Amino acid sequence: MYNVTLTFTITSMMEFVDWASSAIKEKSVMAVMLRDLILTPEHFEEIKNWDGDRNSLSKMALNHPILVADMLQQDNKNWVSSEIIQIIQQHHERPHGTGFPAGTKHLQISQLSAIHIVADVFTDKLIQSEFNFKEKDKILSEIENNFYVGTFRKAVDALRDMFG
Repeated sequence: MYNVTLTFTITSMMEFVDWASSAIKEKSVMAVMLRDLILTPEHFEEIKNWDGDRNSLSKMALNHPILVADMLQQDNKNWVSSEIIQIIQQHHERPHGTGFPAGTKHLQISQLSAIHIVADVFTDKLIQSEFNFKEKDKILSEIENNFYVGTFRKAVDALRDMFG
């Protein structure tokens, strides 16, 4: 259910940016399907309960974005695009460098990855609220307060625009 909701949110947000295309949407769907390929249910739980300290994560949970990207790049058939690889590498990063694995800041995060990250945070909070859309404005305000910087601005705007 999570990935379906996330994919819907990402592709809906893309309706509100001027650079999205059907090819970019397809790459986004592929990135969502592949990004956590090597994680176990225990790793998902670990990431869900993460306290913000990179040192508290197991090596697998911490490094899975890089490990998955490397695994996909080792396939010499090049069926995975550079955009998909970048989304996978950056999907747990945050605009102020508080994410993982690299602690990358907003200036080094692509707009496409920013859409994935913002959609991921929104989807997580929406599911936590048990799809209570009365919480939507609170969730949007929280995301705006934490993510409205640099390359994330267009992603936050797209999320807001999605709701009119």
